[in-house]
Amino acid sequence: MVKTKIKYLLSILLILANLACANIALSADPVVENSNADRFLYEIEVLKNLGIAEDNFDESFKNKSNVSRAEFIALICRLLNFDDLQITGNEKYFSDVDKKHRAYNEITYCVKLGLVAGYPDGRFMPDEDVTPAQAVRIIVAALGYDFQAKEKGGYPMGYLSLASELGLLKGINISSDSMTREEVAKLMYNSLNVDICKIIVAGERAEINIQKGKSVLSEYHGIFKSEGIVSRNSNTTLLTQKLNNIPFVVIDEVNYRPGETDAELYIGRYVTIYFKEEQNEYTILHIDDEKSRGNNLLVKAEDISESTNANRFVYYNESGKTAEITLDGIKVIYNDTACFEYTDSMLKPKTGSVELIDNSFDGIYDVAIVNSYDEYFVSACFPNEKIIYDKYARSPLDLNDVKKLEIVNQSGEEIDINKISLNDILTVKQNHEKEVVSIIRSVKKVSGLVNEYGESDKRIVLSNAEYKLSENFYEKIISGEVKINVTHNATFCLNTFGEIAGVLTSGSSMQYGCILDYSQNRGIADNVSVKMVNDRGEINIYQCDIKISLDGANNVTQNELFDFFKANIIENPLPVRYSLNSHNKINKIDTVYRGINETESLSLFTDYQVVTEAHGKKIIAGNGKDCFYNDKTKIFFVPRKINDNYDEKKIKMLQNVGYKVYIESYNIDDFGVSEAIYVYFTSVSEEFSTEDKKNLPICLIGSITNALDDEGNIVFLVKGLYEGKQINYTLSENLVGTVKPGDVIQLKADENEIVGINPLFRVADKPEMFNTLDCIDTAGVSYFQTTFCRLYEKTNSFLKVSIKENPLQGVMTDYIVFPYQDNVKVYIYHESEGKSKYMLGKLSDVQPGSVIFMRSRGALVNEIIVYDI
Repeated sequence: MVKTKIKYLLSILLILANLACANIALSADPVVENSNADRFLYEIEVLKNLGIAEDNFDESFKNKSNVSRAEFIALICRLLNFDDLQITGNEKYFSDVDKKHRAYNEITYCVKLGLVAGYPDGRFMPDEDVTPAQAVRIIVAALGYDFQAKEKGGYPMGYLSLASELGLLKGINISSDSMTREEVAKLMYNSLNVDICKIIVAGERAEINIQKGKSVLSEYHGIFKSEGIVSRNSNTTLLTQKLNNIPFVVIDEVNYRPGETDAELYIGRYVTIYFKEEQNEYTILHIDDEKSRGNNLLVKAEDISESTNANRFVYYNESGKTAEITLDGIKVIYNDTACFEYTDSMLKPKTGSVELIDNSFDGIYDVAIVNSYDEYFVSACFPNEKIIYDKYARSPLDLNDVKKLEIVNQSGEEIDINKISLNDILTVKQNHEKEVVSIIRSVKKVSGLVNEYGESDKRIVLSNAEYKLSENFYEKIISGEVKINVTHNATFCLNTFGEIAGVLTSGSSMQYGCILDYSQNRGIADNVSVKMVNDRGEINIYQCDIKISLDGANNVTQNELFDFFKANIIENPLPVRYSLNSHNKINKIDTVYRGINETESLSLFTDYQVVTEAHGKKIIAGNGKDCFYNDKTKIFFVPRKINDNYDEKKIKMLQNVGYKVYIESYNIDDFGVSEAIYVYFTSVSEEFSTEDKKNLPICLIGSITNALDDEGNIVFLVKGLYEGKQINYTLSENLVGTVKPGDVIQLKADENEIVGINPLFRVADKPEMFNTLDCIDTAGVSYFQTTFCRLYEKTNSFLKVSIKENPLQGVMTDYIVFPYQDNVKVYIYHESEGKSKYMLGKLSDVQPGSVIFMRSRGALVNEIIVYDI
C-alpha cells in the first residue's frame, strides 16, 4: 500500500514537472504513463497486478525484444492459472522438448489440452520466436473458440478472423514474423474480459455455448471487473460529512478493501477495478481511471486566473487565451480530503494543480481535485518535537497534530523525519484540516556560474543550463530577501519539480578554533605564534601575520596582539574565528570581546546554559534564549585550563540532561542556529528540585577507579549500591572529585553515566555528634528526612536511635522512634586500614550499637546504611 501510494504521489509531481514547458495538459495518469518506448506499459501493469504476468515481466525480455514459443506457452499457462503443473510419467510429444527442458511441463500440458500441436516433422521449436498467427491460434483455442475458428477456415485466417471479431487484435501487428513482449502483453490483456466458450455434448449432439459474463479471469482466477465512482475511503467521503472510519473504499455503494493498490487516492474519480472475493469480502487487485481520463482537464496552478472563484473556474489554455468553466454543484477534494464547504482560494493553489473530473461523460465537470503544495527550505529540523523551520521565514511546519504523515525521498523510499536535515527542500502536501500530510524530500543541488537571470520568465541560466524558479523562491527574490548576482558562482537547491527553490550562501572564509597557548619571538618582527585546536580536534602551530585584524581593528601590531593574549588567556583557552592568508599565516581573528551585535560577530551567552532535550538533540536552552545547532555546526568542548590536553568529545555529550555548561556561540542566524559553539563544562552539577530530593533513592558510593572506554580515553568508574542492587556507572567529567567511597548521594544518570549528584552524607566529614542532616517538610503530611545516628534499641516493631534534634518536631531528644517496613533496603559499608568493602545487607544486620545512616519519609524508613568504620 505504501509503495503504490508513493508511486501515485511521485507520478503527480512528475506530471507537473513535465508540464513546465507547456501551458496546459488535457489528461493525466495518476498511476502510470504510457510512452513510446513502452506502448503497452498500462497493459503490462494490469497483468502484473492480477498475477498473470510475473513481477519482472517487463524486465525479463529487455535483452531480447521478441517472445519465444516456449515463453508464450508459459504465459498461457499463467493466463489459465495452470501455474503449478506436475506432469507424471515420461511423455515426449516433441523430439526437441524432453523432460529437462525448462518449459517441458507447460508444453506437455498444453498438448494434452489440444492447444498446441507442433510441426509436422515432430519438433516444437521452443526457442523460435512466436508469430502473431501462432499466438492468436493458441489464445483462441484457450478461450474455447477452436471449433468456430476451424469453421471459418482454420489456421491461420480462420483464427485471425475470429480473433478480430472477439477484439483480440487491437494494437497487434499481425503482419510481423514475431511478437514483441509488449504485443504479447496487449494480446493477453485483450483476452481478459472475452466471454469464454464451451462445447456442450449431449449424446451425439454438440452445442456451442458462449458463457456470457464469464471470462478467463472469473473462471480460472476468481477475479471480476467492475466500474464506478470512488465515493469514500478511510479518510474522507463525498456522500456525507460523517465518516465511520471503515477500512474500505466505496465504489457505487459497494465496499472494497484496497489491498496492495492505491485505491484510496482515487476518491472522486470514475474507475475500472479488478477485484477478488475472499471470505465474503472484495479485495481490489488493480484500479485505474483510464476510461474517463480523456474527459478530464488538468490545469497547473500558474495557469489559473486570479478571477477564479467558487462558481467560476478561469484559466489560460494552450493558446494563452482565457477559458472559463462554470462550476455548478461541483464537489472539491483538496489534497485527498473532501471539502463540503470550500473557499475561492482552494481553487487557486500557488503551487500544484487543479484537475476537473467529468465522471458522467456528459461534458459537465462533477469533481475538482486540487493538489496544492507548500515548499520549505529547511533551516532546522527537530524530530522529537516534530517541528521543521524554514530559512525563508515561513511559519514552522508543526507535525504534532498530524494523524497521517508520510515522508519519502524522490526515489520513492519512505524515510523517517530524522533524515530531514539542513538545506533540504521539502514539497509538502496537507489537507485543509492539516491532519494528513505528505512530504517529498529533495536533496538535489546544482552549482555553477550565473549566466542569466530572467525576472519576467522566472528562470536562471546556470553554467549555460536553464532552470525554472519555484514560486516561493521567486517571491523571495521579488521582495528583495534573496539576491541573485549575475556572473557570480553559486550553489542552488532544487525542489521535487526540478525548480530552483533555494540558494546556499558561500558563507564566511573564516575558520573556527580555540587558542590553547601563545608565544612571541622577540626579534626584528616580534612575531607572535599560537597553538590552535580546530573543530576536527587537530592541534597546529600558526604564525600571525604582520598585517593582522583583531576584532575588527586593522593593522594591529604584534606587540599589541601579544598583550591582548596575555591579558585574556590566563587560565582558560580562547575561542576564536580566524582566517589564513596564502602563506598559511593568521591574518584575521575575531574573539568574544568584539561584541554581540556586530554582523557575523561572536554572540556570548553570559550565564550557565542547561542542556535540555526540549527539541531533541538540536537545542541548548537557557536564560531566556535558545541556541540551535545542526549537523553543520562546529562543536568545541573547551579544556578547563590552557595546559589541559584537548579532549575531543562527541556531539552526543549535548544530549545529556543534567549538564550545566557555559557556552559561546558564533554567528547565530535568524532562527537561532549557530555556525560554531564552544562548550565549557563547569564543576557544578545540576541543582536538584525538592521533588527530586523527596523521590530519588539514595546511593552508597563503594569505589571509584580509572578505566579506559572504547575510544581509549580515561574514564572514572563508580561502583556502589543503588535501589537495592549493585551499580557500575561512569562519572561525567564535570563531577570528577566531588564524591568519594562511603559517601551517600542522590544521583541522576544518562544511561550508565552519572551526570548530576545531590550529596547527602560525606563519610570524611562525619559530624561530631549524631544529627538530622536534611529535612524537607511537605505541608505537614509527609516529610523527607536523612539522619546520621546510632541505633539504641531494636524491637520487632520499631527502632530507637540517638540523635541531637528533630527539627520537624521542634524538640531536643535523645531518641526517635522509626517504625520500619519489610522492604527497607539495607547497605553495609566497612572500612579498615585504608581499605573499604561494601555489600547488600538485611534488616538482621542492623543491630543495637550500629552507626547508621537512614533515609525516611514520614515515620517509615526507606533505606539504611550500616557503617563499620
